[in-house]
Amino acid sequence: MDAGPGTPERHGAVRESGFNCFVLALSPQERKPYLERLDAGREVVARLAGRMDGPGIQADGLDPRAAALLRQSMLAAGGDAAVPESVDRFAGKAVSVYLVGERDIFNRVPALIKDGPYGLNALGPEIEDCLRRASRPRRLVVRGDDLLASRRCLIMGILNLTPDSFSDGGRYLAPDKAVAHGLRMVEEGAHILDLGAESSRPGSEPVSAEEESDRLLPVLAALRASVPGTVISVDTTKSVVARKALEAGADMINDISSGRMDPAMMSLCAERKAPLVLMHMRGVPKTMQEEPFYRDPVGEVTEELRDRVFEAEAAGMGPGDLVVDPGIGFGKRPRDNTALIRHLEALSSLGYPVLVGVSRKSIIGFLTGAAVEERLPGTIALHTAALLKGASILRVHDVKAHVQALACAEALLA
Repeated sequence: MDAGPGTPERHGAVRESGFNCFVLALSPQERKPYLERLDAGREVVARLAGRMDGPGIQADGLDPRAAALLRQSMLAAGGDAAVPESVDRFAGKAVSVYLVGERDIFNRVPALIKDGPYGLNALGPEIEDCLRRASRPRRLVVRGDDLLASRRCLIMGILNLTPDSFSDGGRYLAPDKAVAHGLRMVEEGAHILDLGAESSRPGSEPVSAEEESDRLLPVLAALRASVPGTVISVDTTKSVVARKALEAGADMINDISSGRMDPAMMSLCAERKAPLVLMHMRGVPKTMQEEPFYRDPVGEVTEELRDRVFEAEAAGMGPGDLVVDPGIGFGKRPRDNTALIRHLEALSSLGYPVLVGVSRKSIIGFLTGAAVEERLPGTIALHTAALLKGASILRVHDVKAHVQALACAEALLA
């Protein structure tokens, strides 16, 4: 991972227990530096760096004394745990631990710690919930049809109806050109069309609900009439725009703020039985790239998305209704973006399909120096990596190329 584990800064609501548990698969090359950043101690690093188990579990927010007791319970169950070497040095601070073992070992641990002190007793249910969600089948239900029942991954075609999007701003502002492009993406194999009428590029200014609706609704109505069987998503943060779109025939909502900008969004989608994409973003597009900072991007993004998932579940949504998106390029540095793609398995702990969108984004320019119009190879490479790490939806500009790439990548997973 690009940043070491630590107690994440909390943005928004937090879970009642204060713990953040998620699956984390470390490659042999990652284990030693990860354990060193965890301050696990030389002996523990030497022992665990070469241990070949399945994916482990990172747990954040533990009392240091509870962490020491948890390690004893893991050893008793046949596993192991990397915890900070000195309890005294971390007194009064929450710490992170990394649990190592096979699935049956993790299943035994909750019973061993159910009466533990220092809040340890509350960790068992969190570990059980993490494992249950991680193994739950991914579902996306639209009009009664589970789109993932017979497909490993869906392609979501991007249709920007804005004058200022970073890649194709203004190209499809005219409704007739937008509709033609949408139909072309359907012909090329897009499973979902994602219509956006407000730019979310870094530094962009917000637009009114009226202007957003004026750009969106004519194109949406025309596409709905032309391709009645195609799933249409609308990319908006405003519940008033979302409601108009759903009334005009949209099937789902893609909210880059995951309901933070408009608390009515979740209740609207629950009421209308419309799936909702919860994307991670700190701040707003205008300022999100002004010195973003993460100590542990994977842990922090997973925790903050978990909070949004819990809010949506409290509003009445559940399996089939929600998708999570790490928000590549939204308030993140290049190394944060690569860490999130490398460890998408962490988001599996939330129990919902994962959407990834890196199409033509600046991370590709950072890694290769390629201009926006030359970033298709990098886009396909990162999207293929995301698919192999468990992504269920890829949000793309270039549908035809991704259909071919997806067919080849999925052959490796058969």
